[in-house]
Amino acid sequence: MRCFILGILLSFVLFSCKESVEQKVPVVDGILLNNTNSEIYLYKEGDQPLLLDTIVINEEGSFRIYQEKIETPAFYSLVFHDSSKINLFLKPNDFIQVQINAKDIINTCESKNSKVLNAFWKLERNEMQFQEQIKILAKDFKALIGNEENDSLYQALIKRKDSIINVYRDAGISITHNVSNEIVKWKMLNQKAGNISPFSLEKDLKLFLENAENLTRDEHWAPLFKDYDNSLTKAYAAIRAQERYSEGEHLIQLNARTNWNDSLPLNKLNAKLIHIVLWDDSLIQRNEVRFGNVSDIQKRFGARGLKTLMVAYEKDKDLWRDNISKIRSNYWHVIDTSGVASTDLLELGVRSLPFNFLVDQDGKIIGRDLWGTDLEKRVSNFLKNY
Repeated sequence: MRCFILGILLSFVLFSCKESVEQKVPVVDGILLNNTNSEIYLYKEGDQPLLLDTIVINEEGSFRIYQEKIETPAFYSLVFHDSSKINLFLKPNDFIQVQINAKDIINTCESKNSKVLNAFWKLERNEMQFQEQIKILAKDFKALIGNEENDSLYQALIKRKDSIINVYRDAGISITHNVSNEIVKWKMLNQKAGNISPFSLEKDLKLFLENAENLTRDEHWAPLFKDYDNSLTKAYAAIRAQERYSEGEHLIQLNARTNWNDSLPLNKLNAKLIHIVLWDDSLIQRNEVRFGNVSDIQKRFGARGLKTLMVAYEKDKDLWRDNISKIRSNYWHVIDTSGVASTDLLELGVRSLPFNFLVDQDGKIIGRDLWGTDLEKRVSNFLKNY
């Protein structure tokens, strides 16, 4: 009998221990005020967002995200039935209390115990307001098209753009001022509206590089920000290369070769001014305006000593031959069969194609990445000296 009772007690103890081990550990403890949702969806963000869980909201509006769903530090999101979305950065050992009002999900989400997430959400709202202001500005710029040229109005819009950038830049800095966290800094530095950002690599390169270094120093965060760090490293190299190959410096001897695999020294072109156009065959149709610009400039200034050298970055030499036969212009042509992986592009700080240089007969750079009227003026002013 005594053994039987001991056996029951032992079973009870083991069951209790097992139940304790299997108890779920919450990472997020949330409350949804004015709730009309029965469930929300947890995603892990990435190139293709991954649905991790369908979370049931109880009658009081409470919900939880459990540790079993948050296996690694990463960006996650909660998506509601009306497609409203709340972004989160979560780690498996977090415990974050969140309160949201269902009537205005994006603008009311806040945490009772996480300064990091509160700052993160404020930056997102700041970015949304920035995007809205830039959208309005873009409409005003578009309204100028087709009307009589009004330089004072154009300059006023430029000034307004700069003002908008400064306002949201200052707001971002203010939000992050009391939060020492690299994820928050990353969010601040990468706010965007189209291709316009309050922070730029040219002005804030040191901030970007420090941020990337600190993010990749943490072994848990490093996989998330590896590509970010690599892109900044390339950008840094490009900016430094632009300084090395700016106006007044001398262009390197390019690795590109003629159809007969010969090098082409610039002095062989016997030109007063050489327009070097770096391009990728796949861009020939998508950049008709720029390639038309190349043709117009050559026709206008060819008789005065301008020569055009087209440098293709293409692995397929047959495709290159086919494409240059369609151009039907009096250009010199060479090809770098390394394609866009060419070391020349990295050395010159070229981050996208097409790209161009104006150089004199000695290879001295007169201008870089000039198109349209800027290109026309530079060519015209240079050739006036002859």
